[in-house]
Amino acid sequence: MGARGSADGGASFRPESRGARQPRSEDWRRRAKQVFLAGYRAAIGDCSSFSRNEASFSHLIAKFVLEKSLYQIYYETAQSLGVDPYSAGRGREDYPPWQVNSDN
Repeated sequence: MGARGSADGGASFRPESRGARQPRSEDWRRRAKQVFLAGYRAAIGDCSSFSRNEASFSHLIAKFVLEKSLYQIYYETAQSLGVDPYSAGRGREDYPPWQVNSDN
């Protein structure tokens, strides 16, 4: 295996080949989004708290995507710093004695 683990020595990762893949990746992204949203709408069914207005649905999905993105940024940042993301900001006194690492 060559550079970046590819059998062709990394040739498939050349920056100049990126432009050729762009239309295919955009098409895949568009189709994947359509399939996901169709499944999401089907799963919601006749839930009375869900708006059938297309603009409201689009805004709701955009909010969910933003919220998930921000959560992922927070989680990955905490992980890279070696912090438990579920307890960030908590001190040792907030944990039961059996959960406190005496080495810290």
